[in-house]
Amino acid sequence: MLVEGGHIREISDRPIKSAIAETIDLAGGILMPGLIDAHVHVLAVDAPLARLSDRPVTLLTLQAAKALERMLQRGFTTIRDAGDADGGLAEAVEDGLVRGPRIFPSGMALSQTGGHGDVRPRTQSVVACACCERGIALSRIADGVAECRRAARDELRKGATQTKILASGGVASPHDPIWNLQYSEEEVRAIVEEAQAWHTYVMGMPIRPRRSAA
Repeated sequence: MLVEGGHIREISDRPIKSAIAETIDLAGGILMPGLIDAHVHVLAVDAPLARLSDRPVTLLTLQAAKALERMLQRGFTTIRDAGDADGGLAEAVEDGLVRGPRIFPSGMALSQTGGHGDVRPRTQSVVACACCERGIALSRIADGVAECRRAARDELRKGATQTKILASGGVASPHDPIWNLQYSEEEVRAIVEEAQAWHTYVMGMPIRPRRSAA
């Protein structure tokens, strides 16, 4: 196979001659298209997600760079980050500052107060912007239609290629039951409308049926 300028130019069952091409012997190996992972969290470099904000931004970014390089070595040439990676990290890969797959970032995922993305301890008081009190955050708090619109617009402004919402409980959040339904229909519609205005889409946690009181 002859690759030129990042594109496959020729495929043949016989040796292809080229005076300037670098020859790579793949004997015993398998040549395949690059893999795509549609749900990763580049900055989630450790399982206790609530403690990630305690790490310096510089340290966490370098740890994420190593994770990106390992993804590329495993054959993933494109990833869709589902909450945390921003446009700057995607640009760093594109500019060759970091070795890794092409990133489609979601920015910070949107969560309601007390939702899947609200990892504050229960002893912490409610503030206007929970995400502003933390270092690195995988999500940001947005309540009500107006706040949801503003948060969606802000993440898209910062380089998100799609918007991520947390619409139900999850196993990684400390205080909300996994079966909880989160965000109202009006809030979800507002976020979707903002994504459509940017000619993109919304990805979200699966919405589970409400658990019976019985």
